[in-house]
Amino acid sequence: MNRLRTVMVAALLTASAASAVSQTRLGPVVSATWAGVVQQEDDLVAYDTALRWGGGGCLELPLGSRTALLVEPMLAERGAKGTAVGSIGGVEGSLETDVRLRYVEVPVLFRWDVLKGTVRPYLAGGASVGYLAGATVRSNVDGGSETIDVTEELRRTEVGLVFAAGVWAEIGRTRWFLEGRLTQGLLNLDTSGETHVNNQSVGVLAGVTFALGGH
Repeated sequence: MNRLRTVMVAALLTASAASAVSQTRLGPVVSATWAGVVQQEDDLVAYDTALRWGGGGCLELPLGSRTALLVEPMLAERGAKGTAVGSIGGVEGSLETDVRLRYVEVPVLFRWDVLKGTVRPYLAGGASVGYLAGATVRSNVDGGSETIDVTEELRRTEVGLVFAAGVWAEIGRTRWFLEGRLTQGLLNLDTSGETHVNNQSVGVLAGVTFALGGH
């Protein structure tokens, strides 16, 4: 009897694991982001948003009939375009800059589907952890340009809050999705302590996932 019970429990656990794997989904994602920075205590530089691109993957782990955990490792660009205003020798002038921050980041989101069906609007939220792989500042001077590497001058780690709303549609084994996403950086990028700078971005993310179990 004990052996039969053990076999039945093992079979149940195996079936549960197989079911979880069959519902797990994996696929590629791409993003277009209007990135910017929020800077305090500096009136000399005015920053504006800049279009940045990113891409990676999405692992979807179902938690319930209308909920899921999303893990999305990706390469993403942040940064901004800025204009520095000042005077040299009594002559007013301005300097155009393009700041590019390249991150390896992993957003982890909880998704809630608003409706049931094969087409579902959803809301999502969570956090993102990133590592600054590289940072450059390109300055336009006298019709030419100069690019310098500022990676070592900035904080290498990044933590942010992520909020999203979108819709997904299931077509056969594929699930296509499109969403709008807001990411607010929490850590000061300036390690010198002279000013306070945070990443902030609004973007559009699109992707497709495939059921690993073939269902």
